[in-house]
Amino acid sequence: MSQKTPNSMQKQVERSQAPKSIDRVDNASPPRDRYDRIHFKDDGHGKHALYNNGTWKHGGRALTREEKKWITENGWPLPN
Repeated sequence: MSQKTPNSMQKQVERSQAPKSIDRVDNASPPRDRYDRIHFKDDGHGKHALYNNGTWKHGGRALTREEKKWITENGWPLPN
């Protein structure tokens, strides 16, 4: 399965078709951010963002089953 674009994933967020814990999906903005990324809402332990290569931008945290399903359905890899 190919990766869906950040724009199409952001539309899912706006239509409440993504987990409620997803804040937004951003396009890469080189040179500062070279990868597309998913931003998660602040869970009380800071904000987290997952790049489309499966690495974390801000820290990292355990993903819920619902988040994992949505991420993989959109063709993005899960973090190691």
